[in-house]
Amino acid sequence: MSSLISVLMPAYNAGAYIAETIQSILDQTYPHFELIVINDGSTDNTKETVLSFTDKRILYVENECNLEKIETNNKGLSLASGTYIAKMDADDVAEPRRFEKQIDYFNTHPEVSIVGGWMRKMDSGNVENYPEKDEEIKVSFVSENVLANSTAMFKANDIRTATLKYDDRFIAYAEDYKFWTDAAIKGLKFANVQEVLVNYRVHESQATQVNKDKQRINEDLIRIEYINSILPGLLQGTFDEVVYAKLFNRRHLTIEEYKRLKQIIGSAYDLEAKYVKKEGLIAYLEAAFLNVAKRYYRVDLQHSLNAIKQALSDKVFLQRLNMKDKAIFFIKCLTR
Repeated sequence: MSSLISVLMPAYNAGAYIAETIQSILDQTYPHFELIVINDGSTDNTKETVLSFTDKRILYVENECNLEKIETNNKGLSLASGTYIAKMDADDVAEPRRFEKQIDYFNTHPEVSIVGGWMRKMDSGNVENYPEKDEEIKVSFVSENVLANSTAMFKANDIRTATLKYDDRFIAYAEDYKFWTDAAIKGLKFANVQEVLVNYRVHESQATQVNKDKQRINEDLIRIEYINSILPGLLQGTFDEVVYAKLFNRRHLTIEEYKRLKQIIGSAYDLEAKYVKKEGLIAYLEAAFLNVAKRYYRVDLQHSLNAIKQALSDKVFLQRLNMKDKAIFFIKCLTR
């Protein structure tokens, strides 16, 4: 007997797009699913649009008021009855073989608990491709979310055994990123199908566009909590946390912050890593630091000659630059 997939689709004022989204689920080549649409207090025609579909696999649930994504997602987890749970945003469009390809991946990789895939932006056609293997994904979580929510499918029993829920501190901003890092810390294994599974719609009213600043703050907090879990002792207090966040969020570094960040990266060699291989993690942090160092030397120092002097005295920095980067660096310093 084929396994049942519970598809969770929270919807808030999604009337403009949700019909196309639902149809993309109904058109899946893998037909064994229930589609749980949770109307989270919409004030537009979301309800009427969902109820216009007569497919018996659709379960329509209505919140009495707007609970927002965290509570709605957790409600969906409790309602799901399938062996697998698939996430789907109410404004994206799934490729017809999305479920089929993910079930095939689970069948050939039984150790994996969570499977995502690539996304294609509907406005530009650009593809967001993410690493396939568990180790790469977990290391990449240090800086960013590399498992797209609308492509995610996971084993329901594994999530429940790990007692995973969406963290209510994050309201509706980066809550999926936090869910994945929590799953990584619990020891669940990840993968990404190396094909486009979902077409991603970009529009001004979506949460990631409306709440960019709040999302950035939450992402910084997730990065800090994650690195503190997988490399305990790396950050020694609030100042270190602020400096570490700047390793990835492209915010301006003072000279003091830059020097401290360099010390933090250097101290990683003396610590023991959890959940990931230490060598891969340090290589990832070093690569991120090199990008910061390039920006710092080229842009942040007030005087070009001082920049050159600092670079010449920083052998580690120069050793990591190839000849082309060295030439560009010195030219930029001398022609400011």
